[in-house]
Amino acid sequence: MSNEVNSSLLDISLLPYEIGIPRVVRFWIILIFYIPSLICSLFVLYYFIASRTLRQALHNHVITLLLIVNFIVQLTSIPWIINYYRLEGQVSPQSPSFCIVWILIDEGLTITITALFAWATIERHILIFHDQLVATRRKILIFHYLPIVLVLLYCFFYSLIVIIFPPCENVFDYTQLVCGYPLCYYDQQALAIWDIVFDHLIPIIIN
Repeated sequence: MSNEVNSSLLDISLLPYEIGIPRVVRFWIILIFYIPSLICSLFVLYYFIASRTLRQALHNHVITLLLIVNFIVQLTSIPWIINYYRLEGQVSPQSPSFCIVWILIDEGLTITITALFAWATIERHILIFHDQLVATRRKILIFHYLPIVLVLLYCFFYSLIVIIFPPCENVFDYTQLVCGYPLCYYDQQALAIWDIVFDHLIPIIIN
């Protein structure tokens, strides 16, 4: 009996997403908080979009984008996590295409959120201390809209290359969250360094 318990604990410790809380408990914890958080997100997003004053304010544009991206995550990745725990540690549906979509949302949108937060920090500094840079329509286009578009394009094409069309082959594990998160490009040293430095470290320092 002792050997079985030790073996079970050893197996759990080897799984990167496993913790000591039973899956059924995690299911209910996430579900209980998920419903009110979804309602709050919907309310805040509607408030930002419906209010003309908030919608037209330059400093709210990035915030609105962040709300939209986070809302997409709430509508997709979080329910899939809940379903994973409901099925006692099984991804459903068990297909490579679903895993790619899940990883794309989990990783790609996380990078997008981090990058947008970093730009929001820079833009806040511009709006407070260098408001002359957004004094005309042309300057607003260059220093406000263009950076946002560039951030979104970078995140889109980066995710497209490293997740959908990676220079290697991903192997999926349908018994782990996010299909085991098998981003094989982490084994490519140059890509891994780029991801750590430019997608995570620099945005965190800026924030």
